Amino acid sequence: MQGRILKAVGGFYYVETENGVCECKARGIFRKEGDSPLTGDLVKIKFAQEGYPVIEQIMPRKNSLIRPPIANIDILLIVCSTIDPVPNSLVLDKITVAASHKNIEPLLVFSKTDLHIEQEFVQMYHNTGIKTVVYSSIEKTGADKIIAATENKITAIAGGSGVGKSTLLNTCFPDLQLKTGDISIKLKRGKHTTRYVELIKRNNGYIADTPGFSKIDLGKYRIQPENLQACFIEFLPYIGKCKFASCHHLCEKDCAVIDAVNKGTIARQRYNSYAAIYNEIKNIKTYR
Repeated sequence: MQGRILKAVGGFYYVETENGVCECKARGIFRKEGDSPLTGDLVKIKFAQEGYPVIEQIMPRKNSLIRPPIANIDILLIVCSTIDPVPNSLVLDKITVAASHKNIEPLLVFSKTDLHIEQEFVQMYHNTGIKTVVYSSIEKTGADKIIAATENKITAIAGGSGVGKSTLLNTCFPDLQLKTGDISIKLKRGKHTTRYVELIKRNNGYIADTPGFSKIDLGKYRIQPENLQACFIEFLPYIGKCKFASCHHLCEKDCAVIDAVNKGTIARQRYNSYAAIYNEIKNIKTYR
């Protein structure tokens, strides 16, 4: 029987099938091969006369992420607070790069805009062409756009601790009643309130409530340095227009991307993220 993994907890996998949700174990060969089943995977399970049903096969994946650990995502809903905690453009750009590289549509949601809004920061991302939503749980703005964008999709939600991910989901889907945490005044970061990845059926699709994270290891995403430029969508009109075909857009002469930065067409803050990420991943020697 085929089904989709809704969550994985303590070595057990909860698989949605046409006959309901089955509590399953996985064959040991998956762990031995370093490819354990993930939430969101379509799998084939085998029933036995005794014991738990067993996951026998993982169907081909559309994509997968390491953190949060989830497969077959359509949209990565990236929540970024405009205050408390303050936004970090490099972290945000690393997440959007990872999404683009995995052929996942990024949707940037700027939260807590009722408290404060960095208009220039929000406008910078809007100008890139990445879909953006300005959201406030207090003023009830932006929720309708998020609901419309995620209909019939598998949507993962990501962002640093304390940015309001669970609050956002509760606003869009009030019956979820997800647990939310307060911001630590001393540390200025949120308390972790979600412990595992779970797919929840909503909006004719699935919403994944995922543990928060504040940094991302791009080395695990196997992004070749020469492919990074394509993950910055505002660079696309200028790719191929540089003097040198192998231009890295760092310090080369007659670089169309750098020229666009100097003219203000590409935001310098975004370009600085590109340069920082390029220099980070170029030093990764092997890709397994």
